Amino acid sequence: VRSRRQRQMCIRDRSYTVVEGLQVESSTGGASYNSGISLTSTGNKLRNMKIKNNIIRDSQPSNTGDNGIYIGPNIEPSFITNNIIYDFTGSDNNGIVLGNDIDDSESSFIVNNTIINAEDCIEPGYKEAIAINNIVQGCTASGLGSSSNFRLEENNITNLGIANGAGTLTSTTVNFVDSTNKDFRLLLSETNAVGNGQDLGRRYDISMTSDIRGVARTSWDMGAFSIHDYSTGIVAFDSLGDGSCLLYTSDA
Repeated sequence: VRSRRQRQMCIRDRSYTVVEGLQVESSTGGASYNSGISLTSTGNKLRNMKIKNNIIRDSQPSNTGDNGIYIGPNIEPSFITNNIIYDFTGSDNNGIVLGNDIDDSESSFIVNNTIINAEDCIEPGYKEAIAINNIVQGCTASGLGSSSNFRLEENNITNLGIANGAGTLTSTTVNFVDSTNKDFRLLLSETNAVGNGQDLGRRYDISMTSDIRGVARTSWDMGAFSIHDYSTGIVAFDSLGDGSCLLYTSDA
């Protein structure tokens, strides 16, 4: 999905919506507050919105206030899982943003996402979010936003020195296959993210069992990809790891 509009994909007033398997580029230059994927409500409470297994990038670093994923008010619970979001590097740019909400009785789940290069990688707004098994790297201001707006933070990795929750690693670098060329699969020798995720397969409120490729998570690792030996069989790579689809012509 590539658009010159401020919201590359905007879904409004539709409950039980699933956005899955897309590659989205936020490419609107000279504008502010663009969103790769945006879920909004004009007033009604929306339920069970899912954004999963997507790749979202920003190609306009001079923009202000761009977001990879934006969840507006009156939407909960929402489930944001197994997404790769990268290069939201402009001023006040964010990987994932949850907007203000008049009802915080239910949580939004931010789980097993890989977010690379953003000012604020995850910004929970005023929602009570649950953040588990996320990798945030290259964050310049905030890796995991304000802890007071999380209902639960566990087993996340951030490059910055401040984060909360059991199993969370701060000031930690994750080794990817080829981050320069946007290949964010976990390197086989990676030890911080591999095996240190929380097993979510049996949680009634999330019940997630596979990674961004749809491969079963036998090892509970952090981030969108579970660990896999890519040394044989696959010689061409993109962000999905199988060489089958490129994110436009200049990036993986």
